[in-house]
Amino acid sequence: MYMPIQRARVALLTFAALAVSTASLAQPVESRENLNATLWYQKAVERSAVTLVVYRDATAKLVAARHATSQTASLEQARQGHFSRKPPAIVLDIDETVLDNSAYNAGLVADGESYTGPTWEAWIAARRAVAIPGVKAMIAKARALRYRVVFITNRACPAPATYGADGRHTHCPQKTATLDNLEAALGYRPDDADLMLRGERQDWDTSDKSARRLAVATTHRIAMLFGDDLNDFVLPAAYDPDQHGTRWGTTWFAIPNPMYGSWGDALSLQQRYDGLKPWRDPATAARRVRVSSWNMEWLASAAALDAASYWSTCAAKGWPNERLSNELPYCDVYKRDNITSAADFLAKRVEPLRRTLAAQAALGLDVLAVQEVQNEAALRAVLPAGFKVACFTTRADAQNIGFAVRDGAPFGVSCRELRSLSLEDATPPGSVRRGLELTLDVAGRKVVMLNVHLKASCPTGRMDAASNANCRTLQRQAEPLEAWVEQQAVAGMPFLIIGDWNRDLEAEVNGHYPARNDGSDPKGPIQPQNVNNLFPEINDGEPVSSRMRVVAIDRRASAGKACHEHLDQLVVSDLLLNQLDASSLTAGVPAAKLVLGESGASDHCRIDTVLRLR
Repeated sequence: MYMPIQRARVALLTFAALAVSTASLAQPVESRENLNATLWYQKAVERSAVTLVVYRDATAKLVAARHATSQTASLEQARQGHFSRKPPAIVLDIDETVLDNSAYNAGLVADGESYTGPTWEAWIAARRAVAIPGVKAMIAKARALRYRVVFITNRACPAPATYGADGRHTHCPQKTATLDNLEAALGYRPDDADLMLRGERQDWDTSDKSARRLAVATTHRIAMLFGDDLNDFVLPAAYDPDQHGTRWGTTWFAIPNPMYGSWGDALSLQQRYDGLKPWRDPATAARRVRVSSWNMEWLASAAALDAASYWSTCAAKGWPNERLSNELPYCDVYKRDNITSAADFLAKRVEPLRRTLAAQAALGLDVLAVQEVQNEAALRAVLPAGFKVACFTTRADAQNIGFAVRDGAPFGVSCRELRSLSLEDATPPGSVRRGLELTLDVAGRKVVMLNVHLKASCPTGRMDAASNANCRTLQRQAEPLEAWVEQQAVAGMPFLIIGDWNRDLEAEVNGHYPARNDGSDPKGPIQPQNVNNLFPEINDGEPVSSRMRVVAIDRRASAGKACHEHLDQLVVSDLLLNQLDASSLTAGVPAAKLVLGESGASDHCRIDTVLRLR
């Protein structure tokens, strides 16, 4: 059964085997959900085996069903009664029951596209669908036994409809194309009356096939029904497994279709994941921590914005690049995304963040590190059910950082702010973001995570550029950051540093760039003005246990400037690497990737990684 109205709600994938386009990799999670289903449908021998079994079983029962005059497959006809003397008919859905449209679906998958009415109509017009294995022989046998063979499909005549005096659609090219395709696939051309499309008559204008089955029932006893969707047999809401279950394999014959259907049409992505009933090995789960880090691009508390009359005041000022107070975002940060009201903010920023995080949580997220969030209330507003804020920095600013942790996660947590990273107590004092440390007790072993959001606007090049004051601030942050690293090393604590570094550390490492501009040994005391590159400076190997590695992140999701490519980084200490299961590592480090959020959620992609301890 193909149901275009419902199908439009079903997102199709972006990944297509190994020949995947860069653009498709940047698609949201929702668009990657159909790969295995489509590939199985096209390639698995088991799929053909199942359809052959179903149709051979039905073929074997045709003779008996022809003589079982007291029996009908149609619930509508059973309620009406008076069918025993009518000649027999079988009724079949078309799409994924008689005709195989997986080539159309595979095209969407390969191109990172979703179902649309025009592409589906083009596929129908192309007349390229092939027969489902087993159906041709079954239909040939039914016709030989003088069954009427009727096709009821939710392929639709075009809207708006124009109906003639006979109540039928006056222009339906889809019907001609479908008859042509059936003729090519089955070896005969069905009669016009034996193909019933949605919208072909005024009372056939919904995806519910009951009215069309009743039209067949007026002249024939419906001995068998064939379909790939429950709607081909009974309205899903009316299905009773106790009452109707005995019909399967006797008068109802179901063809497998994992790609789409009424079973999932009403479900959001989150509801699909919520519907899973997973099992996880408790021993393995206790040693596994899934971590994400996400800069949420000036996420503020809606209540705080309203209390400060942010929207009306900024509008009155003309949306300038200025703050109403330190605790509020600049007036122009949302205007750039056409967000100019509280309603816009909720619909275009808060809801996309919430939906993206809900999908991520369903995949088993344990710890979420966030940056550029105003306060705990702002973060709580987007957290999925089952998550709590573990800790948050307390700087009086619109940009703070925090950690959220899954309720019931099998580890203990403790937190500590790293004030030194903000330079607020330095001489001269600075005004940048603090760090936030989260210590996890995982299966009796401690792992420390440092969440950072360093000074912006010095992403690449020499940090000692006299013309860039932002680079000079970042130079000053090197000293407290290295001090934290050495403190963990001396204590023997395995650690990682994750977040928005605002610096391309991978380029520094790959380019073998020097730590300092004066050629001095980075093991010596830091002179901020001499720091040329951040990672070589803080990774000087003194003490030896302080050594770290920059994780090479899969950054394909940022293609086409879908998000910032190199600002978000993950650094892992050798102490932690030695604690991880070697089989979980790629090139000696945890696998990590950027994941694009829903449109409007943030200008940053999220870093995702999994730590699996030995």
